[in-house]
Amino acid sequence: MPTTSTAPESYTALPFKTIRISHIPETSSIPTKVVLLKLNRPRQFNAVTNEMIEELITAYKYFEADDRIKVVVVTGSGPAFCAGADLRVGFSTLLDDVKKDPSKIESHRDGFNHNRGGRVALAIHNCSKPTIMAINGPAVGFGITLTLPATIRVACASSKISFAFSRRGLSMEACSSFFLPKLVGTSRALHLLTTGATYLASDPLLSNLFSDILPTPQETVASALKIAEDIAANTSTGSEER
Repeated sequence: MPTTSTAPESYTALPFKTIRISHIPETSSIPTKVVLLKLNRPRQFNAVTNEMIEELITAYKYFEADDRIKVVVVTGSGPAFCAGADLRVGFSTLLDDVKKDPSKIESHRDGFNHNRGGRVALAIHNCSKPTIMAINGPAVGFGITLTLPATIRVACASSKISFAFSRRGLSMEACSSFFLPKLVGTSRALHLLTTGATYLASDPLLSNLFSDILPTPQETVASALKIAEDIAANTSTGSEER
C-alpha cells in the first residue's frame, strides 16, 4: 500500500479488507472527483472492528491528501449501513493491550490520538472534502455516530436508527456527545440517548439529522451520489488544483 502522503493510482486497487472504495463512475480506472466508500462486512451487517476503524482512518488520510478527490460518499454493503461494534470480536479484543499493559488505558480515551472511534470521527470532520452519508439500512451505536461528523446525511425511510449506549451500559463515543446536540438540538439528543430506543429514520425525533428521506436503499445511494456530483461540479470543496 502506498504511503498516505502519496495518492494511489487507483482506489479500487487498495488492499483494504473491511471497506471498499469505488470511483464514480465505476468504469473509471483512475480516481474521480466523487468516490464511493462502502463498509464491506455485509455478512456481519458491516459491524465495526479495529481493522475497519484503522482502514477508515487510512482512507481519509488519502482523501485529504488527494487533490483529485472532491467529495466522498459513504454507505454500507448489503442490507445494513452499520450494526455498530462487532460484539463477537469487539469488546473481547479492544482492551487486550490494556490487559497486557495497564499503562495503555490512556489509548482508549476519546481523543484524536487515542480512542479509535474518536479518531474516525475527527478524520471525517477534519477532512476538507465533504462527506455524504447514504444510510441504506440499520445504523446502530457506532453505526450512527459515525455519520454525525459528515457534511450531509440522507437515509432510507425504513432504516432503523438507535443510539443504544444506555441500554448496553456504555458511554457515548466517536465524539457523538459533541456532534449530536448540535445537529438535532439538546432536547432531542437527550431523548434519543436516555431512552436508547430504536426509531425509523423518518421519525420526527430524527428530522433534523437527515437532509432527505428516500423510499429505498437504492434511491438513497443514488440521491447521495447526485448531491456529490453536483457539489463536485459546481462548488469549491477545498481541494482545487493548486
